[in-house]
Amino acid sequence: MEIINKDFELLLEGCKNSVERFVYYRIPAKEDAEDILQEVFLIIFKKFDTIQDKNKFKSWVLSIASNKCHDYFRKKFSLLEVPLDDFYSHALCSDKTGITLQEIVNETFENISFNDRQVFYQFYLKEISQKDIAAKLGIPIGTVKSRLNKARLNFKEKYPYPPNIKGEITMSKTTFPDILPEITITKMDSPIFPILFEELPGWFIIPRIGEKNTWAIYDYPAKTCSELTTCEVVGEAQIHGVSCVEIQCNNNRTLYAKLSDTHVQYVAEIHHLNDVKIVSSFLDDDWLKNWSYGEDNCGREIQLTSDSSNIEGVYEVTVGSTTYITLKLIDTNTEGIYLETYIDKSGRTVLWRRYNSNDWKVDSNGYYKIPWIAKLPDNETITINDTIYVHWYDCISSYVL
Repeated sequence: MEIINKDFELLLEGCKNSVERFVYYRIPAKEDAEDILQEVFLIIFKKFDTIQDKNKFKSWVLSIASNKCHDYFRKKFSLLEVPLDDFYSHALCSDKTGITLQEIVNETFENISFNDRQVFYQFYLKEISQKDIAAKLGIPIGTVKSRLNKARLNFKEKYPYPPNIKGEITMSKTTFPDILPEITITKMDSPIFPILFEELPGWFIIPRIGEKNTWAIYDYPAKTCSELTTCEVVGEAQIHGVSCVEIQCNNNRTLYAKLSDTHVQYVAEIHHLNDVKIVSSFLDDDWLKNWSYGEDNCGREIQLTSDSSNIEGVYEVTVGSTTYITLKLIDTNTEGIYLETYIDKSGRTVLWRRYNSNDWKVDSNGYYKIPWIAKLPDNETITINDTIYVHWYDCISSYVL
């Protein structure tokens, strides 16, 4: 026990300043920040013996601190009766974490007027009384009450950001139909054939100079197009000494990826939040969770054969009036997501399907308040190892149109 405590003290000493800076930057009220820090330190002390890799102690502590900060803002904004169950995450179509609650709050906060922000911040976040706000601003208490009501209504009107469930449609629909073409999928009694599958997982583009592609998301059960994304490889790059290519996307995101003779892998990713550039790469602690594939982030194998463990069989897939003979590639990850990718003999994705486990992000720290069967009762469900998955949306790319 003494050895464990000594290890704990040494590891905590090495990251305590970083954790404190993280919480104080995130939480505007110092007293609340101190309370959160005490909760974080108590949790990590109690659960210290559960962490297997002590090299990841700092990232583990920061993740706990992040969750506690999220809980803080959820409690604050529950006072505004702001619904949290309309948050959506792109999973592999953006990243595996989506937009966080705090990012949404910050964006909405910046979109209301200065007077609204002034009283909103002091009353809801600093917890200053209406009487004290009136004295501080030199205005009647009735004016404070009026501004608070107006701020509350304006915040609710502009929240959540963005209003579209998976992002605004990012380009005019010049090629893709508004409604998904009729799709049929038929299992075939045929041997698995080899395929060279070089596309980046979830982005439908091969990381090679000159490649470009556009793909669309269609939400079920209406099968309406909710998002279009265009990607183009624009040049070569080096990230931490690793040679790769730069892929520009029209949703303010830049990807860096590498294609070798055996694997395709993500190397780095850039997106913008509130005009701030957010950069992450394979050296960051969170990379393994958000963008990594394969053991030790080696990437996904591009040679698909009958020996590939995630090939489920041969399927005939018809999209509209065109039929393809495909291999079905499946992926069930630990995030409660099940994916189906149907790849033709040319090594291109014909159809990509996303399912969520019935309890995906349905918890105290999640985005949703009801199970997915209740949220999408008309959608297809499948059961894998006693876990129910609910079909959410399909993707097709310009390759099939």
